[in-house]
Amino acid sequence: MEDLKKLLHSAAITDLLNRYFVALDERQFEPASMRQIFAEGALVQRPNRTTMRGPEAIGQSHSQSFCRFRATQHLPSGHMITLTSDATAQFRVNVVAMHLWAAGAGDPSANPDDNYFLAGAVLEGEAALGQDGWRIVRQSSRAVWRQGTGFQQMLATQ
Repeated sequence: MEDLKKLLHSAAITDLLNRYFVALDERQFEPASMRQIFAEGALVQRPNRTTMRGPEAIGQSHSQSFCRFRATQHLPSGHMITLTSDATAQFRVNVVAMHLWAAGAGDPSANPDDNYFLAGAVLEGEAALGQDGWRIVRQSSRAVWRQGTGFQQMLATQ
């Protein structure tokens, strides 16, 4: 594959991954938004090994999970895109994410300004080029570190 084509595909996949993190932070979990990111039948695995399949199920799961937070901010970096063919690629992204617990969630005894947790993770997966552009077909995330309040409460509710 020529260098320019590789660069264009890598940029498109990086954009796709960044749109995923925007969808998380802006709570864009409706099926239409998820279909702009995930292929039909896409598989997502969380750090606790919970899996979801398909854009609608992924969006529903994210909606249920993120209702515990009043705000989140995901900061992706170090996008590594490896094209495996003209229409498939593997990716790896480092992510630092801030999660501010909603009222009554996390550690209810903590000051609301101190009721949050940070997480560092690695997101890995595969994307495929289809008729509507690049979509994620498989994705897993692995927590590298976590720090903050209320994390044990979150584990108890998953």
